[in-house]
Amino acid sequence: MFTNVELFIKRSVQNFRNSVYYFY
Repeated sequence: MFTNVELFIKRSVQNFRNSVYYFY
């Protein structure tokens, strides 16, 4: 069971990785 914070962090990390991948 995920908390809102964990879900938010997971989304942020995924967004960050996607942004880095797109940037490079």
